Amino acid sequence: ITITDAEGKTAAAAEKKAVKGEQEIPLSIDKPNLWWPAGYGKAYLYSLKVEVVQNGKTVQELQQKIGIRTVELVKKDPAGKQTFYFKVNGRKVLIHGENHIPLDYIKCYATDAEYDRIFKLLENPNVNLIRIWGGGVVEEDSYYERCDEMGILIWHDMFLHSNTYPDYDPEFSANFMAEVEGIIRKVRPHVCFALICGGNEQQEGWDEWGWKGNLDRFYGDKFFNELTPPLAAKLCPDLPYIPNPPSGGPAQAGEFLSIHIKAHIFLEGLGPGITFVGLAGFGNEEGVRGAIVKITPVVTFTDCRRLAVHAAVGGVGNIGKIRTEFGRQRG
Repeated sequence: ITITDAEGKTAAAAEKKAVKGEQEIPLSIDKPNLWWPAGYGKAYLYSLKVEVVQNGKTVQELQQKIGIRTVELVKKDPAGKQTFYFKVNGRKVLIHGENHIPLDYIKCYATDAEYDRIFKLLENPNVNLIRIWGGGVVEEDSYYERCDEMGILIWHDMFLHSNTYPDYDPEFSANFMAEVEGIIRKVRPHVCFALICGGNEQQEGWDEWGWKGNLDRFYGDKFFNELTPPLAAKLCPDLPYIPNPPSGGPAQAGEFLSIHIKAHIFLEGLGPGITFVGLAGFGNEEGVRGAIVKITPVVTFTDCRRLAVHAAVGGVGNIGKIRTEFGRQRG
């Protein structure tokens, strides 16, 4: 195993006799260059090379970029008050975020040119976190590699979305947990991976959407409250986990103060009006409804997303739902 820095110099190296199954080989880098999210420093990446050598000949090889960082989700301030923010390498980070949904719901994945355009849009507002939304798909390796390079943290939902699920069905449960393990194993080599989330809007549905009046119990909460947390802790012990967003709002008993923000644009004369509903804590999802007439608003859609982000401690908009550039709506 060899780790080289950005200048091609060896930062660490080790070798060990291979055995069947998983094997740990400790490595240490003296005074490492840390990976930072956008706006806080360089997203420094090392090159990792792993070779399996038999009789003096390389029979298998792996090469990938890696980074060094710590990430923490703070849920209580020093006074014990409920809060919700990220610290990277011990430093509090103001999140400028976006939600990501599939750019094409038919084929799931977009073209390289479409991905290039989306990541270009993320540069100007200094986006440093993307939430892979729980109604979407696991992205391709190249997507996470781009996030590594650009200093964009990944909040990754597991794919339970706004509904109840048959946690009483052994076959469904086994299939879902195999999917969860596959997602975590796929994404965990990437330094951008910052948070594992058990699903999307199940807790809100149970607390606020009237499900209690139609069901004898909360079907599906077992997945994100009981089964996924220990698996996430086993596979990624250094990453924070939350069961479900939004959670911790006025009608909810959860300990996590993450919310969904509703934002609307409307026209008053020739200018836009902006209404934000429920601003508090950390806004992890927010939608902007576009103007219904062909008038370019004075405040662009992108500006409105940024207003929503900065109005809360942190926040995320919908880059997949709102494809905008220079105030013009596309897609």
